[in-house]
Amino acid sequence: MVHEIKCVQPFFNAVLDGSKLFELRYNDRDYAVGDILRIDEYIPNVGYTSRYIFKRIGFIVSSFNGLENGYVIMSLLPQK
Repeated sequence: MVHEIKCVQPFFNAVLDGSKLFELRYNDRDYAVGDILRIDEYIPNVGYTSRYIFKRIGFIVSSFNGLENGYVIMSLLPQK
């Protein structure tokens, strides 16, 4: 499954350059290991740019002490 999500700066560039290897999201899309994230750059008050990145979900943390209910942390891997 491919999930299209928006991402603002400076986080988009951090995913792009490989320094941000995780994503924290509300799990309203039933994310699963192996799913693909299409991460679209979004600028508030402007909208979407033409830049996007594809990443694969490698691991998901949920229901963890300290993590708000309904949220997940996902590891970002290169798309196969």
